[in-house]
Amino acid sequence: MVVVVETIDLRGRVEGCGLNPMVKLLEALRDLKQGEAIEVIGEESVAPYSFLEDVARNLDAKITIREKKGELYKALIYKE
Repeated sequence: MVVVVETIDLRGRVEGCGLNPMVKLLEALRDLKQGEAIEVIGEESVAPYSFLEDVARNLDAKITIREKKGELYKALIYKE
């Protein structure tokens, strides 16, 4: 069982946040511990799911799609 510790939306910058969402995701993934997960919201045209699969694999994490509607997806990146 994993616990979602953060949700990151890759579709654009959040007002008041200076970090690019992809940079924020990469930093969060580097700090991800066993039993933790990050929920990722994205669009194929902005952040392809295949890219996230590669990133997860390189960081010894797993990824699964929770929901997909057209280009929009919600994925879970986690470490067991």
